[in-house]
Amino acid sequence: MYAFIENNTIVKYPITVDDLRKKYPLISFPSNFNDFDYAEYNVISYVETQFPEYNPEIERIVESTPIFEENIWKQNWITEPLSDDELQRIISDKILSIRSNRNRLLLESDWTQFNDSPLDKQSKTAWLHYRQELRDITSQNKFPYEV
Repeated sequence: MYAFIENNTIVKYPITVDDLRKKYPLISFPSNFNDFDYAEYNVISYVETQFPEYNPEIERIVESTPIFEENIWKQNWITEPLSDDELQRIISDKILSIRSNRNRLLLESDWTQFNDSPLDKQSKTAWLHYRQELRDITSQNKFPYEV
């Protein structure tokens, strides 16, 4: 990955060969970045780094300006908290997903409560309790975080 640098500060990243051609229209650059030394055009390469660990339910990863460490430029990631709207959307999506799954399970087990069901009374009662527990999912203390 490459960036423009001025006074030892990154001013634009990432850049492409097209960015180079726009900035230096009278120079012919190769199509592949790796085939040329760009130092005289204030271009540096920086190494990709892994995402830091984070909790996607409350944070996001954002790429920040590359940093100079241990004599090399490195990609820089920061974590930032999600907005209240984003958090609300995540919770709403989670609730919708749980309810959808619950409704599917109820639908798939409807047959257990029909009068002509092949189940004996004990099995039918067990299914009845299971179905009630499915209906009660939304009233659990830690819903929708723990179900």
